[in-house]
Amino acid sequence: MTLKTPQEVAEKWATRLGQSTPAITAGVNRVTVNPAEKALASKDKMVGR
Repeated sequence: MTLKTPQEVAEKWATRLGQSTPAITAGVNRVTVNPAEKALASKDKMVGR
């Protein structure tokens, strides 16, 4: 396996991230409960471990 150049890696990253934008947006839009609220709700459970 040959190593990729920094330019090749950057191009691949940019291409794939650009194509992922709709999926990322859909994931963000599916959030219905504030993640901080969920974390606070499970605080006692985590402290008890």
